Amino acid sequence: MEVIRIDYLHVQENLPKSSCCIGFFDGLHTGHQALLENCIAKAKELNIQSGLITFDPDPWKIFFPDRVCRHNVRRSYTLGKRDGD
Repeated sequence: MEVIRIDYLHVQENLPKSSCCIGFFDGLHTGHQALLENCIAKAKELNIQSGLITFDPDPWKIFFPDRVCRHNVRRSYTLGKRDGD
């Protein structure tokens, strides 16, 4: 799995065509797994890459800066890599 970091101010040109899931994946429960399986199947059908798009920092830190955040983007990456690689 390749990690492509996209900043809203500097979007990389020539990104590959892909089928992607977007969300904050704080773990891969049954719903997330079904979403990823569908994404991967569609990518295979179209012969393109599959991907997982998540957020850093955690949206909770933006919308609720005074709350304690227990999510971990590195954990999301590790889970995504394990299940989608």
